[in-house]
Amino acid sequence: MFSCIVDADVLKKLVKASSILVDEAKIRTSSEGISMRAVDSANVAMVSFELKRDAFELFEADESEIGVDLHRLEDVLELGKKGDKVSLSVMDDEKLRIKIRNLSYTLSLIDPSSMRRDPRVPNLEFSAEVWVNGMEVDRAIKAASKISDHIVLGVENEVFYMEAEGDTDSMRLELTKDELLELKGGNARSMFSLDYLSDMSKSFRTTDEVRIYLGTDYPVKITFPVTADGEVSYLLAPRIESE
Repeated sequence: MFSCIVDADVLKKLVKASSILVDEAKIRTSSEGISMRAVDSANVAMVSFELKRDAFELFEADESEIGVDLHRLEDVLELGKKGDKVSLSVMDDEKLRIKIRNLSYTLSLIDPSSMRRDPRVPNLEFSAEVWVNGMEVDRAIKAASKISDHIVLGVENEVFYMEAEGDTDSMRLELTKDELLELKGGNARSMFSLDYLSDMSKSFRTTDEVRIYLGTDYPVKITFPVTADGEVSYLLAPRIESE
């Protein structure tokens, strides 16, 4: 059994942030809240989220898994307006009941046993951690996309940088420690696909605080809040630079 009432904007952010990578997902419910973890079909990127019970206006849940078509759920949530509350409930008939104001929907769920197993979270030790405004990251990603299909994220001498090189052009964004919200650790440098980062940045570009964890030729972890009691995390594998 699962029943909750939550801010429609919060749930919409979680679903949108996830659906850019995966079409369907297993949402875990427990007395503590809801969570999800999934990888894209190419096994290049992982998305996860957690929404604690304090984020809900009403929350009742057993320990369970719910298989959801994220795009269908996203379509329904788009009908909600700013400030709306959304009611979700699952009983024993494998249906997800959604209510937004006077609109009611019933969506069929997916059998969790027929879906991909949850990915294992790798044990990573990052050498640098950067806290930055999401708008700055999105701006650099958009600039890099005009000249290349990949981008380098790095830290050197307490400066966070994002750079890209095309056949004839190049771009570079530099933010010193004083211009960042926070910078911890030492130097790092890794290259990533702009296709993935461009999609991811759509989810966090309006976020005041985005945390970026980096290493050298290492995955990047990007974490950002959607509310005081909920956050989304992305993990993206690097592209190894050729000599």
